[in-house]
Amino acid sequence: MISALIGFLLSNIVLNNFVPSSVAARADFLSSQEQGRVLGAFENINHLPAATYNAFNPENYLPNNEDKKYFPVKKSDTPLSVQASSSLVMDAATGEILWQSGANDKRSIASISKLMSTLVFLDGVPDWNKIYKLKKSDIRIGGRSYIYEGEEMTTGDLFHLSLVASDNTAVIALISSLGLSEDEFVVKMNQKAKEIGLKDTSFRDATGLSFYNVSTVKDIAILANKALVRKNIREAALKQKYEFKTLAGRKVLAESTDDLLINFPKNGSSLIGGKTGYTYEAGYCFVGGFENSDGRQIFAAVLGTPTSYARFHEAKKIADWAFANFEWKIAN
Repeated sequence: MISALIGFLLSNIVLNNFVPSSVAARADFLSSQEQGRVLGAFENINHLPAATYNAFNPENYLPNNEDKKYFPVKKSDTPLSVQASSSLVMDAATGEILWQSGANDKRSIASISKLMSTLVFLDGVPDWNKIYKLKKSDIRIGGRSYIYEGEEMTTGDLFHLSLVASDNTAVIALISSLGLSEDEFVVKMNQKAKEIGLKDTSFRDATGLSFYNVSTVKDIAILANKALVRKNIREAALKQKYEFKTLAGRKVLAESTDDLLINFPKNGSSLIGGKTGYTYEAGYCFVGGFENSDGRQIFAAVLGTPTSYARFHEAKKIADWAFANFEWKIAN
């Protein structure tokens, strides 16, 4: 009884004096701390009081009753036409679909799969400074790769290449750095999909090269929402370029596949992250998160657009439409 009381008091002292009060600030502060410990005081985070546990896991945090809860309310109904096989815009906070066309149609999603790959990779509590030597078996043909067999780099570099440049070889190298085969890792991807409520999503490979990586615009909007809560994914997804040196000193400059990064912030709206995808079967795909000047966030997704330009143009058009036709009000 006494030890439990001491644990409770200590966790609250840590929470109140060392951890920032806002959810976002807690997430940024605590992500740099050793995972699974409260400044060395606790060995098992699962036994911590709920408030402290939630501070270490911001994606599990639920607002207190006194927090203001905003809901989207339609204020006008301007017609919207989208050049895509399926498309959707979803309110981030409530999950409400504000507009959709073919929201439940299953389609190949190409490299949008990498949002799940990196999300599962983070579950492995990676050592970002671990040096990895690229193997021949890591090489994947398809898209542009910035790294070569025999080169050595950190897992942090591989992670950024996976998201910034959508480098397929980097994804496989990340998996190998965990001591897993791709098949073993894909099992974890499918398990994670079920855990986060993706009802129409399944993966056959970790990169998105497989035609059998399928989902819906509804599911990928949910996936993007879950993924971009994670600071590492969000920050990588917002980089227009990523530069590093291999262990041998070769300079690598990788450019983002997300062309919308050069267009935001604009007219009070900002991009909070996104992911591209393309294969012949999938067409040009994109899912992205957008935030208006009031802090309201939405996710726009398009699958099967005809050109690279179209995926960005149509996603932005959907986001602009949502912010123009909805307002967010506090629930009574």
